[in-house]
Amino acid sequence: MKKSLWVVALIPVLLMAGCTESLNEFLEGGTGGGGKIVKRGEGVSTEFAKLSVDVESIEPVTPGSTFTVSVDISNEGDSNAENVKASLKRFTGDFNVLSEDCTSSLLEKKSESPLTCEWDVEAGERSGDLILTLTYDYQSRAEGDILVYNLEDASIKEEAESASGVPSDSFKGTAAPIVIVVNETKPVTYKGTPKTASYEFDLVNPNEEGRVSNVKVTIKIGDEVCVDKELSESEVKKLNSGERTWKKDCKFTPPQTDSKTSVPFSVEVKYTYREDREIYVEVSEEE
Repeated sequence: MKKSLWVVALIPVLLMAGCTESLNEFLEGGTGGGGKIVKRGEGVSTEFAKLSVDVESIEPVTPGSTFTVSVDISNEGDSNAENVKASLKRFTGDFNVLSEDCTSSLLEKKSESPLTCEWDVEAGERSGDLILTLTYDYQSRAEGDILVYNLEDASIKEEAESASGVPSDSFKGTAAPIVIVVNETKPVTYKGTPKTASYEFDLVNPNEEGRVSNVKVTIKIGDEVCVDKELSESEVKKLNSGERTWKKDCKFTPPQTDSKTSVPFSVEVKYTYREDREIYVEVSEEE
């Protein structure tokens, strides 16, 4: 007897920009059940989105029967997902997965045609779990402007004290598994001649079930490159355990101005993302 098991897997990466208050809410056990993972500042951040798996109720299967696991994988965001690979393996119980891994070199953003994967699975004598693993290459991006004030202009002192370091209307970013946080809240100020300033950028992996690898980070402020490298094994480990956060303090020279100006910044993170999901299947002698 052949039965069907439908699983819907989504890679929701909707383009949104917001403040870290929404990220705080998630990390403190709000929507998504992320739990307390990291402590955030009051700067700005991109939005978090992760692999979503919806498993419909599964009827028991009989020993020796073959059933089908079907998965739809969609990319609803603003970046393309590349090198997508879905695999199904036995985790516990008696099961034999008869089909190969399902792969696609590209899942285009906003595509209305999902990748559909199917596996035939043979049931043994014991109930247990199958494990669905989805990996793909993705990008997180953010850009905005850092405000700069020369306090020799006394008329802007009050504005400089109350202004946000990165105006929300200048900040743009993609929602993705890796969240980009600009952790500074105040603009850069100096009096007379510009002095070296610094801004902290954080990468956060809020999903405790998600793991990253092959992480390449590029951060630029104005014409200055703060970092452009692949993270080491120990740096990647910070994203996969503990506070699940990698921090970078970027020093730069603010532009000369008689009063007020801004300097642009950009952050690009390329990585491979993986998430595993267990699927319980009951094996029963009864039809």
